[in-house]
Amino acid sequence: MAKNRKNQGGEFRAGPVVRAALLCLFLGGSAIGYVWQTQQVAKLGVERRQKENALARIESENALKRHQFDLQLQPRALEDRVRALRLPIGPHQPGQVIHVSEPAGGSITPARVNDGLASADAKPSL
Repeated sequence: MAKNRKNQGGEFRAGPVVRAALLCLFLGGSAIGYVWQTQQVAKLGVERRQKENALARIESENALKRHQFDLQLQPRALEDRVRALRLPIGPHQPGQVIHVSEPAGGSITPARVNDGLASADAKPSL
């Protein structure tokens, strides 16, 4: 007997419903993933800019402190600091200087390094 639409009963077909649900789930999940990923990219961009700004600020502070340190090492600044602290130190006297002379260039030979290999002219020991 041929089946036609008039004779079909109220049977439920689950296949198209499942396919439609899976398609909606896939598209919805993809959309949610896209939105989440773009938010993450934006968040990381903000963090990167903040860290770059902090790095630039720290580098400028380091440059300023390096300059201040160099100024404090100048002889005039050291002398002023000694006077301000009333330290009993002054320039060295000629008698306080000891001059050390090095030996002539050819009198010292560098040490040989033994690498553990027998040389060609060495005799084996028994």
